[in-house]
Amino acid sequence: MINMKNKQLSWLLLFQRLRLNKNRGFSLVEQIVSLVIGSLIVAALLGMMTEFINSDKKEAAFLATEKDTQIALDYITEDLREAVFVYETIPTRLTDALPNFAAIPELGSSVQPILAFWKTEAIPQAQMPTACTAAQGFTIARRREECRLLLIKRNSYTLVVYLQTTQPSTKWLGRSRIIRYALTEFTNPQRLTASIGFVN
Repeated sequence: MINMKNKQLSWLLLFQRLRLNKNRGFSLVEQIVSLVIGSLIVAALLGMMTEFINSDKKEAAFLATEKDTQIALDYITEDLREAVFVYETIPTRLTDALPNFAAIPELGSSVQPILAFWKTEAIPQAQMPTACTAAQGFTIARRREECRLLLIKRNSYTLVVYLQTTQPSTKWLGRSRIIRYALTEFTNPQRLTASIGFVN
């Protein structure tokens, strides 16, 4: 019986010791090691997240640029479909007649014409001459004939030039941009007022 009580007592003491050891917690070395391992894991996860965010931003910028480029190409294609004459190479006589785009601060000296063509544009009814008579201001026979032709055609010619520039801009992002320049035949079709620089 005493032997049995000793056994129970020894088991109770062992159990008590184990419980005390369990409540002591981690040693300082164990805590430092776990802190270092945790820091490495967090640093690796942060690096992966940063890389993922940067990659996502680049992808979004690429898709936006691709979309804008497609919109611009669609616009230029639609413009070219209406062309009646496209210059294969832009003659110097034409570039000399164009405004000095290099003098415009937004465009800079890097501006180059890359595409030039003529197209017809419809003139709205409200802007058409009402009659081609001397009373309407068409006293010269040649002007009356121009007015009569305009009333028949109901459209006029426009010179369209696409230019490229690498001049930095605060308004537009990117290393290069394309500008559309259009020179219409008339500033006021009702009076047949020709645009400055327009040569028929």
